[in-house]
Amino acid sequence: MCRRRNTPSRWICVLLILAIPVVAEDAQPAKDAASVTAAEVKLNQAKADHAKVVADQQKRLLTVIDQRIKVAQKAGNLKLVQTYQAMKEQAESDDGLSGEIKDAIVRNANKRYGQAVLSANKRLLAAYKIAIRNATKAGNIKVAERFQSELDNFDPNATLPAGPMFRLGGRLRVPSYMEVPRRGVTSTPGGLRSDRGSYIRTKKSDHLKRNFVYEVLFTFEKEKNGIAFVGIGPALGGSAYNEPTGSVHLRIHPPHHNGEVALARGSLSNQKGVGKIPNSGQHLVRMEKRGDTLRFMIDVNHDGRTDNDLEHTIENLREFAPFLNNSNSHLFFGAGATFIKMRLIAIPD
Repeated sequence: MCRRRNTPSRWICVLLILAIPVVAEDAQPAKDAASVTAAEVKLNQAKADHAKVVADQQKRLLTVIDQRIKVAQKAGNLKLVQTYQAMKEQAESDDGLSGEIKDAIVRNANKRYGQAVLSANKRLLAAYKIAIRNATKAGNIKVAERFQSELDNFDPNATLPAGPMFRLGGRLRVPSYMEVPRRGVTSTPGGLRSDRGSYIRTKKSDHLKRNFVYEVLFTFEKEKNGIAFVGIGPALGGSAYNEPTGSVHLRIHPPHHNGEVALARGSLSNQKGVGKIPNSGQHLVRMEKRGDTLRFMIDVNHDGRTDNDLEHTIENLREFAPFLNNSNSHLFFGAGATFIKMRLIAIPD
């Protein structure tokens, strides 16, 4: 039929031939869009499943702690009741139970909690990878990049996913696993401030042997702000300017002092530049330790991963800082800025 010249049948045939690829090309975007939609639906379901696991496990942990509170109450042991109440506050704030837990029942419940959340994290990680791959195959790069951005801010190895941080100041001032010096620390409507030499630190001093994620949110708002410090060590002043000594920490200058950030090693004279914070506002310091590797990160503007963030990795902390040991390695922050929130997440060995 298509061999006939200048006949209606020939033109119908030509149109049919031309229409064939057009139909196929029109169908492909629809198929790709459906693929992306299905990937997003599956990912959203995986997120919901993950959230349910975390909530259920947290509820079980809190139930165990409540039972221990009742036992302590019946025994008339006020100090023990207060200890369990502090544990409950920590668990409710999504900070998990870090540090030494003497009660075997609570310790085992916390271990089960951590294992369940880690398993849920791995399942969610797998769901993200599948969603990113499917969106990329479908040619929807913006969706794939959005999934990847979410994944970049998700740590599958942490005991807890990102969640509410502990708001500093107020009645509790700090989480139960932190301690505040007797002098030099004040609460403001925006958080905690401390004098140079007065550092808020963990009660536990053996973080050299622990795996953890430690985050501190702070802000530079006023011209009078000085240098802020976040790090690991004894958290004691002693230098000419009452800066931390015998520690590994970030020295963070406010923007009106060029916003320079340096990593100090043991003393004020031994430091290395990391970068700059160019503006005021809220910024997040994150310290992540796995084995002997310690990574410092600053999320400038607290807006997720961007090109202006700062990062420095110490491959072997024990070699880098031989002055640290299992009795002087507190995690600390203080001076210079207003500290708004914090979180300490224990990573199981």
